[in-house]
Amino acid sequence: MLGRCIVFAPTPIARQEFLLSGNTQSRIAKAEIGLARIDEHLRTSSMGDALKTSLARLEAVSTMRIAGLAPDYEKLLDVEYRYFLYEREHPGCTVQDFLDVNSDLGQAEAETFKYLQTLLWITTTVKPGEAFPFDLMLDMHSLCMYGALAKDTGARYRQRSYQIAPERASFELYRPAAPDEMDALVEDLYRFVNAESYSPTAQAALAHFQFESIKPFKHGLDRTGRAMCHAIMYRRGAFQHCIPPIAFMPAIQTVEHAKLLLPYDMGFEIEGRERLRRIDEWAWFCGYSTELATQVIEAYVSTFESLERMWRERLGRFNKGSAIEMILPMLIGSPIITVSLAMDRTGRSFSAANDAIERLVRAGILTVSSLDRERTRIFTAREVVDALSDFVRVFVKRMPVARDAIYRRADGTLSVNP
Repeated sequence: MLGRCIVFAPTPIARQEFLLSGNTQSRIAKAEIGLARIDEHLRTSSMGDALKTSLARLEAVSTMRIAGLAPDYEKLLDVEYRYFLYEREHPGCTVQDFLDVNSDLGQAEAETFKYLQTLLWITTTVKPGEAFPFDLMLDMHSLCMYGALAKDTGARYRQRSYQIAPERASFELYRPAAPDEMDALVEDLYRFVNAESYSPTAQAALAHFQFESIKPFKHGLDRTGRAMCHAIMYRRGAFQHCIPPIAFMPAIQTVEHAKLLLPYDMGFEIEGRERLRRIDEWAWFCGYSTELATQVIEAYVSTFESLERMWRERLGRFNKGSAIEMILPMLIGSPIITVSLAMDRTGRSFSAANDAIERLVRAGILTVSSLDRERTRIFTAREVVDALSDFVRVFVKRMPVARDAIYRRADGTLSVNP
């Protein structure tokens, strides 16, 4: 540690071979089997689409905690509802358009919403089994950071040298890719992620390590790198009906996450065999994160399936295929609702949607939370909001720590600032 013999610099990986340890392969295999099982369960669940959205929200919140932000669930849900209204009035608008005219939103919620929309965009854009187009990474980064595609924001790969503060131990241990090396290294990374030489989780882990080594962007590396992992795993078929919260473990153990993904920031030399060992440790952590994500999904499914059963008991009998039957599972993913939103989502008439919502209010499932500018009543499924907020509060108890604030100083001391 803190040696000064060998400087690590990223090199092409498409033709490299990585031998992961038996322990790491076992961890990854267990995680992927669990993920496949729960993904199949959601395929047949009446709440599948709603849970997919809700899990994507948890993943977005967890990712922002790794960035040092602490988004509030209820405020985030309000942002999503306001975006629904804006999008209805401005077809074809971007998230960036929406945020430009809603400058009163909190930074944490705005950043989380951009990432949430990026995750949902991945599952509608990436085609399982098909190669990534060369502009995918730019678009993911642009959506994560700015809320619109790269053609609309002008986002591009880093054009300047990546500056490392001299007080960091990595200042003398690591050389980021120079701008004139960027195109070749990014093209090589695309060749790697479009191949199928490793399991989906292992491939995502290796690609993420390389992505961080290249540092193709000045800011937002963690969120873009994780979005890339989702795209890789989705393309490979690791999941199709859920968005696993793989950021949940890094949000809980952000210091460990930083140590394993960025060992040079911790003062470790990582060339030769030591590099392979560090990569294996990182891949093990990714398998562990996927395994925990699967357990989180199982807890989510159990919580909300129980809640839906309780709702049905309160409501008593209702007709199969009725508006109320369609609205119930929808509330798990979108607990803020109006009559017009219910009409849009169910395709039912005003009368049918209004009657269903009134019945849900009488059963205590919905409450009137506010009136909008047109004095339209806004309803909230309070039990869903509370369950979502409690989930993060119970499992992620500490204040978030920004990953980029975790590094070892040149004098050997560790910087961990909230």
